[in-house]
Amino acid sequence: MLDILAGAQDAAPAAILKATADPKTAGEVLGGGKAVALLEDGYRQIAGIPSALTGYRQFFSAIAQPEHRPASFHCTTGKDRTGWAAASFLLLMGVSEEDVLKEYLLTNEQLVPAMKPLPDKFKAAGGDPEILMPLVGVQQSYLGTALHEMRTRWGSIEGYFSEGLGLDGTTIDRLCTSYIEEASPTSDLTAIDILVEPDDTMKAKAGEINERMLKSIPPPAGFSLDEHHQPHITTEQCFVHTEAIHHLVEDKAKGVGIAFVVCKPGPELLDFQAELIDAVRPFTGSGGTAEAFVRTEAERDINPEGIAWAEDFVRDHSGADYFAHVTVGLAMLDDLKVMEAEPLEPLTFGAAGLAVHQLGNQGTAAKLLKSWRA
Repeated sequence: MLDILAGAQDAAPAAILKATADPKTAGEVLGGGKAVALLEDGYRQIAGIPSALTGYRQFFSAIAQPEHRPASFHCTTGKDRTGWAAASFLLLMGVSEEDVLKEYLLTNEQLVPAMKPLPDKFKAAGGDPEILMPLVGVQQSYLGTALHEMRTRWGSIEGYFSEGLGLDGTTIDRLCTSYIEEASPTSDLTAIDILVEPDDTMKAKAGEINERMLKSIPPPAGFSLDEHHQPHITTEQCFVHTEAIHHLVEDKAKGVGIAFVVCKPGPELLDFQAELIDAVRPFTGSGGTAEAFVRTEAERDINPEGIAWAEDFVRDHSGADYFAHVTVGLAMLDDLKVMEAEPLEPLTFGAAGLAVHQLGNQGTAAKLLKSWRA
């Protein structure tokens, strides 16, 4: 048993007990939007207070071990502390945020009816059952608050697990692979990007520029640098045979422009790219389609240029033709011209690690398949 909220005050489970114990005064505690604010604050604490980080580190460390699989976990109502455990785990394994949110909101269909005796008892005691509903069910803002806290403090779901929870690479890799059952592939080929993950210096600069891009073209047409759009420096894009991915990672619009921070590669990076291309070649294929890419609710279509780029990357964009860059977003051409005219101070940065991602639209690093930290 793990006490996730040991360091929290006025956490939601305690508030439920307090309110149901005294229905006549519950309005003062939960009415006027206070219940929603209480839950949002609870999720903020779930994602970041020390007792929560300690508890989730122990939880994920345990279920990464073979003797603890399969795993069953729960909390008082099975939706808040359990909800964050499930949501963060699914995100780590590459499930899209849209799909995670859909699963989370199923609580209102599948759990809330089973909780009906609670508001009924509350009503019988003279309370207004409606003020309990934000505590009994879930709202998008609850999970959104936890995700915001996670991104603010650690940047990404990978950062939360490695830096926030303090899990090592071996444990994270075991979590990402042990609970996934291979399905029949919808495509014989998967589009991948083998990339260098820049350090915090470049990530900060990329994020700063991306914020300006989003003012020109907001989502969903534009994109934020997030789990599905990781800042990176591509060393190789290609189509690989889907069934060979496991062996690969184990063995080794009009008027719109896309913006890059251009990097000058040193000889070490070019040598690495050449060796990488030779090592990956036995696993590669040709003729991949949009089915080989990650598609989300926001980006259902894969642009033809991105498919062609993955197909022809080694031939057209390696060696002497290598264009090392960090993609930072989309903007209207007029806005890009203004930014290009502004001086950009040169900066020196290093590599934080290497990773293999499945490609999304616009050549984005959309789904983590494997990472190696520096």
